[in-house]
Amino acid sequence: MMSIPNSMIESRPGWVRNWNRAVFVLFLSLASCMFETKYVDPDQPGYLNLELRLQPNHNALLKTASADTIFSVDSLIVVLSAAGATTATYNYGITGRSDTANIAVAARIYALASLRTWTAKILTIDTSLNPSRRDTVHLDSITFTVNPGDTAFVSKAINPLFSILRARLVSNAPASITNTVKYVRIRVDGTTRDSMMVGPAYRYVSFGNSNTGCAVGDSGNIIRTTNSGANWVSAASGTTQNLRCVDFPSTNTGFAAGAGGTVVKTTNGTSWSAITSGTTQNLNGTYWTGTSNGWIVGDAGTIRKSANGTSFTAQTSGTTQNLNSVYFTTTNNGNAVGNTGTILRSTNGGTNWSAQTSGTVQNLNAVFFPAAATGFAVGDNGTILKTTNSGANWAALSSGTTANLNGVFFTSSTSGYVVGDGGVLLTTSDGTSWTPRTSGTTENLYGIGWTTNSSAVVAVGGMGAVTTSTTGTAWTKQWIGTKSFDVYLTYKYFAPGISHTVLMDAIDTVAGTLRGYQVSKTVLLAPGKDSTLVTSSLVKCGYSGFSACTP
Repeated sequence: MMSIPNSMIESRPGWVRNWNRAVFVLFLSLASCMFETKYVDPDQPGYLNLELRLQPNHNALLKTASADTIFSVDSLIVVLSAAGATTATYNYGITGRSDTANIAVAARIYALASLRTWTAKILTIDTSLNPSRRDTVHLDSITFTVNPGDTAFVSKAINPLFSILRARLVSNAPASITNTVKYVRIRVDGTTRDSMMVGPAYRYVSFGNSNTGCAVGDSGNIIRTTNSGANWVSAASGTTQNLRCVDFPSTNTGFAAGAGGTVVKTTNGTSWSAITSGTTQNLNGTYWTGTSNGWIVGDAGTIRKSANGTSFTAQTSGTTQNLNSVYFTTTNNGNAVGNTGTILRSTNGGTNWSAQTSGTVQNLNAVFFPAAATGFAVGDNGTILKTTNSGANWAALSSGTTANLNGVFFTSSTSGYVVGDGGVLLTTSDGTSWTPRTSGTTENLYGIGWTTNSSAVVAVGGMGAVTTSTTGTAWTKQWIGTKSFDVYLTYKYFAPGISHTVLMDAIDTVAGTLRGYQVSKTVLLAPGKDSTLVTSSLVKCGYSGFSACTP
């Protein structure tokens, strides 16, 4: 207690001196209470409120192959450590795809020794897809201080640890490639991590006789067979536009049409030259009743007719829907089908077209008439329609599938084939009921054709897929390949911070001596970062006069 000088007391009357002394003593007592140091128990714990958000890698190239390409995290581990304190490890079960979505982890409170700097090490692992290997998917840490009795609120977003390699293989000089490349792949440190077929999508196939036919497809690709589809060679189309349809009214004369109003013609089945269509609309279907008389149909209700095999005149369709296919049973009687269930019919060579009731709003992609009165149309969501009066009326058939159906062909009024997405292939022997067949491919199939003596049926589709059958029940897939490719491959489990050898291959053999084109790269990836390797410098190997390919 402070002493009060007498000079501050004696100069005042007695009652004043006593009052002042009492007030001053009270003030000092209150001040002493206000500034008294509070006792803190250093053994009192502090608390951690830890909130985590596991971030996806938004640049991930999604695949559906194996444990190497997908992570489904199943365990969260939190390790809490500080100098002079016991390290604690907590393991929690969690579920989520680390490459496609955020995984929110509920906040958890931990009691910790106070007056220390703590570190929380956070990691997630994936053991669900491959128990023999533990993949660390996320790995991070955060440091914080905990005081006695206080709660430290810590929020942390954690990015994936793994790196993603994207390898791009480009064919800049297709003419220099010896044979068509059938597949490309990447190998990391000697192990194949991703591979895929390559080839253009073939959209339609047509035969001029029992042996000779052509298939047309994307980027102006045309391939030709002279042995009923057993072997194929490239033909010069003269265009890089996507070709959507082809028809051979005779052995060597054929017409193909496609994007941007493109029409090309051949008179020998080998070389093709452009003829003017008179439209820039995409052309999707064509049919010819002779080498001079034919129709092409396309987007926005486009219909054009040729009477000389070299030029076209417009016909009025009466619709703005995209038209996808056309078929004439005579020079006068024809039907065209298109989007949203559109069916048009003409009985005078296309001078007039009238809309018919299809009974569906599904897109119709192809139409075929095996007889003058009997016809079939196929379309999206498993749609199959049949007419028995030349297209005046149509009734739905049950296909047994919900796949989009893209092509139809009949070898008689009752025996036919339908192809669709995902390699779907259906056959019928009565023109009513349909049986699924194993096509030998999971690529989308777009078109189907038949050699005129029924010795072979050929279906064509995506990635250069060609599948053939002589029985209708057993099908053999061929790999046509391509000389022009620009594709990406990916490998997602790529340990960061280590140099890896990446070998990229473009191979034109699927069995026997390996031959094709290769290039090797060394890469060093950072955690959580994507890397893209782009190369067009593939080196020829495995051919006569060249070094052997790396197996």
